[in-house]
This record gives sequence, C-alpha cells and structure tokens, in this order.
Amino acid sequence: MPATLLLPALLALLAQDPKPATDLQRLSERVDAVHYPDGRPKRMESFRADLSIEEAAADASQRGQAELRSMFREWQPEGAKVARPLIRYSVVDAGQPIERGCDRDGYWELFQGEARDLSARDLAESLKAAQRDTKLARQLLRFMDPGAVLRTLESAGAVTEEVLQVGRTDPVPCLVASGRIGSFPLLEQEGEAVAVAARVFVHRDTGRVVAVEARPLDADGKPDAARGEFLRLEDHERQGPALLPRMLVHYRLDANGKRVLQRKVRLVQISLGAELRVEDFDRPRRKPS
Repeated sequence: MPATLLLPALLALLAQDPKPATDLQRLSERVDAVHYPDGRPKRMESFRADLSIEEAAADASQRGQAELRSMFREWQPEGAKVARPLIRYSVVDAGQPIERGCDRDGYWELFQGEARDLSARDLAESLKAAQRDTKLARQLLRFMDPGAVLRTLESAGAVTEEVLQVGRTDPVPCLVASGRIGSFPLLEQEGEAVAVAARVFVHRDTGRVVAVEARPLDADGKPDAARGEFLRLEDHERQGPALLPRMLVHYRLDANGKRVLQRKVRLVQISLGAELRVEDFDRPRRKPS
C-alpha cells in the first residue's frame, strides 16, 4: 500500500484506541489491587467498628484514651444530591456513660436515660464533640477504600516521587498524587466537610496508601497555608477481603507547615458494609408512662 494511503489508515486506527491510562489511573488501579486483592467491592457506605482513641495533643483539655463502639452510614435521602452522615456510638469505659448520635433529625445525646437534642446553646461542647466524631467516622470510611480517594482528586497534577519522613520514623519512598477534593471531613475545621487541596502518599514499593495531607481552600480557591491536617495510616492488616490500616495518626499543620500530633485512632475491629437501616440510628424515644 502506498505510504500516502497508509498514513490516513494508521491515524484512523489510532483514533479508535482508548486514551492511554494516566499515572494517576495506574496508581489508583495498583492501590485497588493491593488493598483489595480479590477485587474491589461496590461503593461502601456503612460500618460497625470498635475504636480506641488516644487524645495526644499537648494542649488537649482532656488527654487520655477512650474506647468507642460505633456504627455509621452515609445516607442519601430520596431526591437529595448529597449524602448525610448517620452515626450512633457509645464510650464504653467512660466514668460517666456517654452515648451520642446523629439521626434524621440531627445530633442528640443521652442524658439521665433520655435523649436530648444538641441544638441547644448550652450543649455546644457536646455538639462539637459529636460533629468531630462524625467526621472521624467519615474519614475512616474513606480510607477503607483508598483507591477511591485517589480517583476523587480533581485538577490532579503529575504523580511525583518524594521521601516521606515523620518525626523519628524511618523514611518512606512514596509516589505522591496531588489535587483537589470537593468535600473532605477535616476534624479541626467547622462544618461537616470542606473543599481541600490534598496530597496522597503511596508507598512506592508496597502500593499501600500511607498518608494524606489536606489543606482547606480559601474563598479564592487557594490552599490555606496556615491550616491543614496530616494523617498517617499505619499497621496494615488483612481483614476479610481487604488490607486495612489499623492505626490512623492525626496531626494538625501549623502556619510553618509543622506537623503537630493531635490523636491516635486504633481500629480494634471493623465490619465494612454492615447492613444498617436508617431507623437503627434513631434516638431512643421516651416510653409512655
């Protein structure tokens, strides 16, 4: 065939081929294969879990450790565009028993055996604690599917290589994916979730997601250089079909970019995709006298 006829035929053939996978696509696929070697499940929206939380910040009003028994679901009401978090949890070793939750009507807690709404002004501290714990649950659910976190990155740049070192820990060679996430639950930020500039650190040799850095975006869409969070994901273990981190370590990023330790969350046990009804999160109702 003459070259003048071969070239158009070759160009037409190339046009039919799918676009080559980007570095980010390949990285997310590798992360999927590592964390879910038997195949990634459908979108996860719920769990039951037992957690051990150590408040480790130097300026924490109450340092110490608490054991939580929790259940959580991302619930999308019919016709709604955005999912709502539903949570119910108890602090099992507290001197004063604590049980809180968020149901279809909002946040609540048990007080002297009866549920009270946390919208009252004098319960602002309880509301703040319940909102923080809900955001922690949302983070946990996200990091149970780390490949999906990579796929949510918008305006992503090229995957880069970087050596990650936190404190006195051994340096870790990483592949780093950067971009923006439209809605991310920052523990130290007011509100349920905010837009952030994120960096996801993947261990170069194992393919495990080992850290995430997130900074809220300001009104101009630029990362806030004075605020942010850094999370380390450690102690990965096979549990059922998944390789999951058993420890999440939270740091606050200060104005100098320094990582300031806030808390350590150990995942004692978790059941992903637990069958949870919306009614399971309803606050206890007063029994008729």
